[in-house]
Amino acid sequence: SAGGGGGGSSKRRENILLEGGTTILDDSVGMSTYRPTNPGSRSAYQTLLNILSSKQYLGNQPSSILRGALEEVLETLKDANYRDPERKEVISKFLTGRGSSLPDAVFAQMVQLGKAMDDYEDY
Repeated sequence: SAGGGGGGSSKRRENILLEGGTTILDDSVGMSTYRPTNPGSRSAYQTLLNILSSKQYLGNQPSSILRGALEEVLETLKDANYRDPERKEVISKFLTGRGSSLPDAVFAQMVQLGKAMDDYEDY
């Protein structure tokens, strides 16, 4: 009998592990990396990167990890399907593992920085 076999989990693993045992986080070609195109966006990008790399969040990580994390945060900030409380919860869980641990002032700063990256939709 011809059995199709193989469940969906092996296909999912293929998406994460790339050639040579690298992960998607190591593959900058496969990522849709946002690059700020104007001075205001570059400044906001750098400030958000500094927040993410602070020791209460991601700390001292390779720049590729920090850029990927920034992109996740930015994607959440720019997602019109979320309201701010949901955005805050998603970003907080992403950065700290807990839904309510991101201070309001830090989230508010992230929202402002996200708005300052007005070229994001263009990339």
